[in-house]
Parts: sequence; structure tokens; C-alpha cells
Amino acid sequence: MILDSIIAPYGRTVVRLLKSPVESTDTSAWEDILNYQSEIQKYFSQIGLELIVKRDEGFAYIKQIVDDEGKTTGLIPRQQLGFEVSVILIILRQMLEEFDSNIDELYATERFVSSDELKERIEMFLPERFNRVKLLNEIDTYINRIVGLGYLKLVKRDNVNTYQIHRIIKEKVTLDKLVEFKTKLQEFMANENGESENADEYKDEAHDADESMKSIDNQKTSSAQVIDEINNLNQKEDVESV
Repeated sequence: MILDSIIAPYGRTVVRLLKSPVESTDTSAWEDILNYQSEIQKYFSQIGLELIVKRDEGFAYIKQIVDDEGKTTGLIPRQQLGFEVSVILIILRQMLEEFDSNIDELYATERFVSSDELKERIEMFLPERFNRVKLLNEIDTYINRIVGLGYLKLVKRDNVNTYQIHRIIKEKVTLDKLVEFKTKLQEFMANENGESENADEYKDEAHDADESMKSIDNQKTSSAQVIDEINNLNQKEDVESV
């Protein structure tokens, strides 16, 4: 028995999609997705998954279908990203947005970043109120985790590690979430400076936020709620594009 004689012509591509996003550079799988998109979608829908094809950006991935009650087939469990990884994802998303909006980068298609650049952006992004030491000291650990999640791709340049920001991050961390996170962070800082009239409200929000989403110096912040929302959206199948 020959395997190819019994599986669907797009069978191998279905397996590829179950493991990770498929990029247009993977010509065989990409052609299968374009040629058999409706068939692949029909297969995935039977197990509660949805095929997302981003032709212009050159990649495809799958995610779980969520019904009106927030239920899924439970094919893949949720996982928490943690505060540090969430902050870095927000920063990477912002960097990609800036890159796409920069007319000087009109003919460039990919945004690359180094760990040193990320450290600089973290220091600019997080107010001095936050204890950045742990995050900065363990930046390589967090970067490696994000690489494993599929948001960054390691690229060697002159024996130096650089990272390509995968455009799938725009699907997972939407522009609305980016703006909301930054707004919450600004509100928290205004509250800390005594400029907010809703101090008790912010304290209540912070108290109710998930313990795992607290800030590095163990001070719960209202921004943790936004991180928690992002975590709720980032199911494991979304992160790994299963």
C-alpha cells in the first residue's frame, strides 16, 4: 500500500497546518492551501477549527472556533503567557505597526529586531515605576519562548542572532488590544501620580486581576487586566497555529 494513494491530495498540508503556520515560501504546502482551500476548511470545520489564509502577507494558520457561549471543542487547552512575555508581545506588535506605517520602509517587507533593541524598547515602553531588572536580565529566556510560540523567527546575520517578527502577531494581538493596553498603562501611571479621580476603582480592578498577571515588583496594576484579556485570546492553538 502506498500512502499517497489513500490520503487526500492536501493531506500532508493539513498535517503541516496542525503543527504550525504555513508560509508562502513553503511552495508545495502553500499551493495546496490555495488550490484546496475550501476542502481543507471543510475538514477543519468538522473538528472545530478554522483555516485563516493571509494571501497578501504570505501565510496561513488555523484557530479554534468559539461559539456564542465561548465554548470550543477543547482540542487544544489554553495557556497563560505571563506578564513579561505579554509585554514583549505588545512591544513587538507596536514595532511591526510602526514599520508598516513608515514610508521609508516602503520596499521592505519584514521587520527584524535584536535583543539589544528589544531591551531599549522595553525601557522606553515601561515607566520607571516598574521594576524592569528581572525582565531585562532574562530577556533571552523570554525571546526563546516567543520564538517557540511562533511570533519570532531566529535569523543569523554575521553570526549575530536577530529575529524576524512574524506577521501572525498582527492576528493575535490586534491594534485595538495594543491601544487598549497602552491606555490602561497610562491610566495606571496617572493614578500613581495622583492625577486620577478613580483611584479606588483602579485598586478594585487591580485586586480582581489574575495573580499571574501582576507586575514584576509584585504591585498589581490595572494594565494586568488587558494582559489577562490577551491571554484569554491566546489559546495554545492560536499561539502555535494548530
